[in-house]
Amino acid sequence: MYTCYYYWLIAPLRGEIKDSPERKSAFSLNIHAPDGKEYELALYCDLDVKPEFARISIPSLDAEILPDDILPLLQSIKEHLLSALRVTFQSDAAYADPSATWAFNKEGEPYNFALSIKMVSTGVYDAEATKNVFALTFNIRELIRLYIDGNDKGIPLQYRFLSFYKLFENRFRNDEQVWDDKGINELAEPYKNASIEK
Repeated sequence: MYTCYYYWLIAPLRGEIKDSPERKSAFSLNIHAPDGKEYELALYCDLDVKPEFARISIPSLDAEILPDDILPLLQSIKEHLLSALRVTFQSDAAYADPSATWAFNKEGEPYNFALSIKMVSTGVYDAEATKNVFALTFNIRELIRLYIDGNDKGIPLQYRFLSFYKLFENRFRNDEQVWDDKGINELAEPYKNASIEK
C-alpha cells in the first residue's frame, strides 16, 4: 500500500521546500470525503511564519496512481484553502506556478520529500509583439481578458469555464439573443466523432 503526499506550493516560490515527519505543521485537520474516506490536510510555514505549502495525505492506495474520483475533492480543497488564506492572511495570496506536485511513499517506510525549484528562462522576450498585440486589440480588450482568464490556472475552474462561455456567446449569439446554429455546427464538425480516452 502507498500514501500519496500531494502538495500545493504557495507564492512566492522559496527555491526549495523540504518535508519530513520531524517538520511541524502550522495546522492540520481531517477532511471527510463523500466516499467515507478521511484525508489529512496540513499547512506549513517558512521561517518567517508565512504560508509556504499545503499538503494533503492520501493513504491506502494500491499503486502509485492517484484515483480519478479524488480529483474533484482535491480541486475543492485547493480552492477553499486559497479562499481561507485570502481572508486570514493576504487578500492577494496565490499559489505558485506550477502550484502542485506529489510523491508516493510505501506505507511503513521512512518519508522525506525535498523539491528544489529553479526558474529557467525560455526564449527571448519580443517587445514588438507586445506592442502590436496591445495596439491592435485595445478595442476588444475585454475579449482578450476573457481569453486570458480562461487560461489562468490560478482562477477557479468554474470561472475559467464562464470566461470561455462568454467568448463563445460573443461569437455565436447576436444582439437579439439568437444563436448562430450554422456557425456552431461548423465549429463542432471536426470533433463530431471525437471520444474521450482514459
